[in-house]
Amino acid sequence: MLSQSSCTRIVSVPTILRRVLELAEPTFLSNLLVVVSGGEALHQETVQLLHEIAPMARCVEYFGSSEHSLIAYRERKPDQPASPYFEGQLFPGVRAHIHGKDSATGFGLLYIDSPFNAKGYDASSEASVSRCGKSIGIGDRAMLASGSARVVLARRNDEMMNLNGNNIHPGEVSAALESVGLPNAIVRLDESGPEPQMVAYTVSPPRSRSTLVSGLGQHLSRYKIPHRITYLRSWPETFSGKLNTAALNDQGLDIERSDWLR
Repeated sequence: MLSQSSCTRIVSVPTILRRVLELAEPTFLSNLLVVVSGGEALHQETVQLLHEIAPMARCVEYFGSSEHSLIAYRERKPDQPASPYFEGQLFPGVRAHIHGKDSATGFGLLYIDSPFNAKGYDASSEASVSRCGKSIGIGDRAMLASGSARVVLARRNDEMMNLNGNNIHPGEVSAALESVGLPNAIVRLDESGPEPQMVAYTVSPPRSRSTLVSGLGQHLSRYKIPHRITYLRSWPETFSGKLNTAALNDQGLDIERSDWLR
């Protein structure tokens, strides 16, 4: 198809977009003007590869759900890494407000009033749907920025952990790791040993332990610093090529190095 037609737009999920960029003849994609992606965040390597193949292409990511459909969108630049949070512009007609806002972080439960909201959504789904007037909340945590035009969302896998009586949001820890040069880290609670431990997984090149401890100490309280950081040679993937977060605590990971931070 690409060899017979001039492709100017691609709308796809991250895994398929990555495969297209890797397998297609680059000249077939040189006319790309717009790429739209939803679901999990694009890996930075994918964004860079896209702009190498099609320098004029505009790369747009959107955040949504089955219940809300479209919520917000943002443009990804080649030098703009993905963060643990999704910060974007609300789609036209979408209104958002926050319940139970945390005074320290500004995050709370997100409720959306939108013409895109699903009606009569299946109550047996995994998401817990709650309502506030015409607005729907499904457990996403967010904060509003610049009034109410922009929203910062913690992805739904940012479920709060309780470690030794302390509540910890993995997204906050991932953001701190990004600030010290380890983007896209995934934070998990490892309960396989006698004491639960917080572990951060990344495919970034290993960093000096002392530098990390010093840098993280400027952003996090000690109890929020991971016990261990594990550097993977590659992320575990499902058969379809998606990130397999369920396998992160498995023994068969392709580990380059692990460092204890505390």
